[in-house]
Amino acid sequence: PRSSPWSLSPLLWSLRRAHGASTQTSRRAMSGLRCYALRYNDLLAAFCARDVATCDFKALQNHWDSTGSAEGRTLECAPGDGPSPEALALQRAVRAGRGVVRIGEGDFYFGNSSLLITGVHQLSLLGSGPLRSRLWFEPGHGVQLVSSHNISVGGFSVDCPQAPFAQGRVVGASARELWIDFELEEGFARPTESGLFSGSASDEIKAIFWHSKTRKMCLQESKS
Repeated sequence: PRSSPWSLSPLLWSLRRAHGASTQTSRRAMSGLRCYALRYNDLLAAFCARDVATCDFKALQNHWDSTGSAEGRTLECAPGDGPSPEALALQRAVRAGRGVVRIGEGDFYFGNSSLLITGVHQLSLLGSGPLRSRLWFEPGHGVQLVSSHNISVGGFSVDCPQAPFAQGRVVGASARELWIDFELEEGFARPTESGLFSGSASDEIKAIFWHSKTRKMCLQESKS
């Protein structure tokens, strides 16, 4: 038996959908549309001016409804998504591993892969600014440094199209029987959903509890 009563592996999760939020404006819908734009360069140019922060999400949704679906395009953030051509080019430049590698302006979508800096020495990875050079990764992935030294990075942001965590309201729990019953908030992935924690080094999921009134973390109840 595990020493921590709140390890999620033995817990029986009872997940309920929250009601009242429109799927059109939910976090999950917005995440899917971000992936839709990042996946296809023509959409990123036409609806986002090559900047996902300025996307016309309503127009993107209309494109999917009227054209994208019929063309066989993928809307949601897909588990098998690979890097975009721009991200691949950046990975190749980093792999060369010398001098200064500059990240241009725009969005670089890596999907379910990481930007690997492996066995590299004396490298500067510099973006055009955190609001101008944006690297996108699915949960569990990011910039990884392995067996490298004298590496400097800066001038870019790292983000996920969807929140890399689940969020909801606890409606029941039993420390004795090791279960938690909570209501999943609209727009968040289930904690057991494939791919959400695929990059975790452990089979355990950390649960953090927040007081509903004070909005402060309940430190005595937050365990992994």
